[in-house]
Amino acid sequence: MKKNTYCKLALWACAVIYLTSFIWSLYSVRELALASRYSPIDTIIVAIEQQNDLVLKNASFLVITDAKHNFLQMVKDVHRTDKSNEVSRLSDESEHLERKIWNKKRKTPETKIVNVLSGSTISKWQKRIRGKKRRRDYFLVEILMVRVYEDDKARWTLKELKQWLHYILWAGVEHVYMCNHYDKGSEKLSSSLTKYIESGILTCIDWPWNASSNFGDIKNHQMECYNSVFHRFGHTAKWIITIDMDEYPFCKNDVDEGFLNRYIQKFSLFKGKHICQFIMQNYLMLGEGDRSKNMTIERITQMVEKPTNDLTKTIVRSECAERFEIHTHRMTKGSRILPSDPSELMMIHFWGQRLQNKMINENNGELPKTVDFNYVSYSFGSVIRQSLLSFGENDAFSNSSGP
Repeated sequence: MKKNTYCKLALWACAVIYLTSFIWSLYSVRELALASRYSPIDTIIVAIEQQNDLVLKNASFLVITDAKHNFLQMVKDVHRTDKSNEVSRLSDESEHLERKIWNKKRKTPETKIVNVLSGSTISKWQKRIRGKKRRRDYFLVEILMVRVYEDDKARWTLKELKQWLHYILWAGVEHVYMCNHYDKGSEKLSSSLTKYIESGILTCIDWPWNASSNFGDIKNHQMECYNSVFHRFGHTAKWIITIDMDEYPFCKNDVDEGFLNRYIQKFSLFKGKHICQFIMQNYLMLGEGDRSKNMTIERITQMVEKPTNDLTKTIVRSECAERFEIHTHRMTKGSRILPSDPSELMMIHFWGQRLQNKMINENNGELPKTVDFNYVSYSFGSVIRQSLLSFGENDAFSNSSGP
């Protein structure tokens, strides 16, 4: 009698195990089907997040597979897509995984720890936007006016705009209000930036040439864009930054994600006084750079030794602002302004080669002395590249466009 009972219990246990394995297999296939909408590296990351939100700083990722072929294809795709991040050891691991990752007898998936990229992690801002909840109370937002057009002498394109977007989102900007300044309908950017708009990180506002009361005056267009956005959306943020797509804020002593937010929090109360406006000094990046590089921040690495001209840019506390201008803003009476120490925060301005003649004229016929400045490239090159790829922006790179 006892023997029959034990047999029944064993059969029930086997049935439960088999059913659990079958359900788990279906769940894993579903998760990877959802993940397949993203780029190869993102496919791995999405599968991880949906299982147990495991993304480690040293980039050991828990990977779930629904078939041996699918897993190995993802590994090879990551290796092929992201060569700059030193992932050659992936191909070495794939031989080991080919033998062990798939349990042919049960046809159920197994889990393995795989080192994908040294030091990599999915950005916090990308994890945040995958949630269903949409925020309307931000710590820091950006107001941008931009025109991307075919005859631009600086050769700025949509590719460079996307690189810049990923940089400032990494820096800590939570939302971008963009005035799309255009002359022709073909210059409208909203359809090319649909993913950013639908993700809730970009508001695209049509801003045609005739939107300004001072037709043709680019500075007035820009100021009216700033003030229109401020009056409509200023209440959504504590702080507002206004920089162009060729301008990159940089903290030499802090290159981790959210560095701009930490700087503001650190100095918003300075010597017992509440600061309402930070002024970032302008450091120009000159020269065409290395055209074998396909990202602006990696290509141009020559910087002037000292801050140049008065083209500063600012970060303002929204409750103190009265009117936005280009380089500084009109604040309420008694507002305190803090010029940022360049060792803490500076603005890297990628002029490239196009405006060097202008610099020569301003510098008594000589080009200002430049020095090697690779900090931005070393600190953010691979980070921004990975961010773009994980967002599905595989074509946001070019060594022929840009300054």
